[in-house]
Amino acid sequence: MVVTYAIPVLFLFVLLEYLYCKLRKRGRYLGIDTLANLSAGILSRLTVPFTKVISIGAYVLVYEHLRLFTLSDLAAPWLYVALAFCFLAVDFFYYLQHRVSHRVNILWGAHIVHHQSENFNFSVAFRQSAIGSVFTFIFDLPLALLGLDPWYFGLFMGINLLYQFLIHTETVDKLGFLEIFMNTPSHHRVHHGRDPKYIDKNYAGMFIVWDRWLGTFQAEEERPTYGVTTPPQNFNPVTANYHFYQILWREGKKHRHFIDKLALWFLPPEAVESRSLPHSNFRAVYGCNFHLPHLLPVSLFYVLVTLLTFAMLLFAESIEPVYLVAVGLILMTDLPFRLVIDGLVKRCPAQVNVRRGLHDTV
Repeated sequence: MVVTYAIPVLFLFVLLEYLYCKLRKRGRYLGIDTLANLSAGILSRLTVPFTKVISIGAYVLVYEHLRLFTLSDLAAPWLYVALAFCFLAVDFFYYLQHRVSHRVNILWGAHIVHHQSENFNFSVAFRQSAIGSVFTFIFDLPLALLGLDPWYFGLFMGINLLYQFLIHTETVDKLGFLEIFMNTPSHHRVHHGRDPKYIDKNYAGMFIVWDRWLGTFQAEEERPTYGVTTPPQNFNPVTANYHFYQILWREGKKHRHFIDKLALWFLPPEAVESRSLPHSNFRAVYGCNFHLPHLLPVSLFYVLVTLLTFAMLLFAESIEPVYLVAVGLILMTDLPFRLVIDGLVKRCPAQVNVRRGLHDTV
């Protein structure tokens, strides 16, 4: 709920950054890309009532029946020491699950959604997977085993995620001594780069010390080239959530034995690389610079969906009909995206010989 209540403030940050970028000619917003980021975020929030049955349910189950300690029973000041340790532990286990999510195909298929934008701004922070927590909840269970109350876990994770929102920007340069131990916009820009030396670096949530200690740190040198080397070829938020699984399925069909097909889902991303894509004009859209006025019908539709989603998250206590209405609306985005946005994409010149390898030079 920490993140839910913060949503209006986060939207305000997006608006202020957009105005700043326009006035100072620094950073970049693209209407189609921003709309895709926000709509992917809406879809990810709409699935929370379904995914939390697994993720939160498993945490509560372990806490109630298997915990080794009960931290809330500690007296001050030991309670505060334990909570401070757990706050750091939440970030460390986030680092672990984030690192694994980049190196195991079935997890990367969900996490790739967050990396698909080829811009870097606050709206990118909204771009999250609709199913990611179904795969990553296991990394939270050690905290339940140690006896961290689910309420504290939710609070600490909420603070962690809100902090990560703030580092998705190009408007902030390096921050001096904070670069030594904190994850900063500079460090996180590296993480979103698809340049060979930036790929699979800087996994941290709040504290960059995990990367420094475990060998995954890379300082920002030249400006990163953002995005992934296997973009979904459109801006549809629904497609964004399954397109890498399509790649896995297609590559799996090339193998005769079931065990080989299954193994692909647990290998690193480079195991399913193909060397080229069909003619594509997806990346050319970023040069065409279409903005929100070109997308007025779709934009108005998303205003409605956003308001409905926020109201649902605040007031709905369980999976009620309003959830089904909101989910239905977001699934309907396939039509306006194909009619309006994909129509704009087709007006861009086609690119040829686009590299497709997940970890290739592009």
